[in-house]
Amino acid sequence: MSQVRDNFLAAARTRNWKTAYLNCNGLNMFEMLRGLQEVGPALLSEMRLQISAFVGLVDTPRIQYAMDVVQLGRLPAVAPGDLAATGQVQEARNFLTPAGTSETEKLVQALIQYLDRGRLNATTNRVDLQIRALAHGGKFRDAGGHQLTASIELLRTLVGLVDDNPITLLSMFRFADGPHGEPQPDGTAIGRAVDISAYAGSVIHLKDHSNAPRAIDGVSAVIQNLPLGRYTLGLPRPGGGPLIDPPNDVFLPVTDHSQVDRSPTGTFATDILRVIRPAREAIQGASRRNPGAQIQFLFPDAVDHLHVKAVR
Repeated sequence: MSQVRDNFLAAARTRNWKTAYLNCNGLNMFEMLRGLQEVGPALLSEMRLQISAFVGLVDTPRIQYAMDVVQLGRLPAVAPGDLAATGQVQEARNFLTPAGTSETEKLVQALIQYLDRGRLNATTNRVDLQIRALAHGGKFRDAGGHQLTASIELLRTLVGLVDDNPITLLSMFRFADGPHGEPQPDGTAIGRAVDISAYAGSVIHLKDHSNAPRAIDGVSAVIQNLPLGRYTLGLPRPGGGPLIDPPNDVFLPVTDHSQVDRSPTGTFATDILRVIRPAREAIQGASRRNPGAQIQFLFPDAVDHLHVKAVR
């Protein structure tokens, strides 16, 4: 325990709120959370009532965020300032997760918290039940009796995306359906991909051409917020299924159904040149702003989502 934390606790216990807030402000998130917890529920509630008196003197949004974590037992929906970028949101997540928990368990618990708070919408195709099932042995059993697990890369991707913005998922596990459920020698399957139907307030579909600007915004927002890693992306296309609609193509042009579900050139650097403007510029800009997310290639996919595969 640091001297600053000692000073904070002593000031809080004597209700010297100015000194308490000044010292609390000087703590890193690790010590702040534990210091606020040590203060105790009653005194912490009393301390919180004084916070408006110190706006401008200390970083009250950061302190209030930490108070929410301690008092509510979950991550707040919005992290102020640079808390996410500086790892303080992750520190709060670690605080809420029991010691000794594996990374997979921590990530699943984080996703369940987001489901409970409505930040992660996954009711379509009962993806929410798939995610909740992972909390019990890390496996989801489908109607056919197949056991599926999520790759660690996929879990990191989902948590990283929802840390930044609300998200709606269309589909996740599908046994023996490409990266949604890759069969393993033991009869189980690993899911490495997810279908995203809305992100950061933008619905991602091309069911009608008027939604094209929102689809472009949603796809670009996902790319800009992907966590560090490697990815392949299936872009929306009008028509979907066996249909094609060349006059209304927005991302990759499709003039024959044989072009669906495959990269036109094999690499992102050359695939992106095939993307139609203004989607091309939007995707290029998002990718430049997020160099840690390496896109391997693009391909035309379905009408109503962005397909994201997290590559090992």
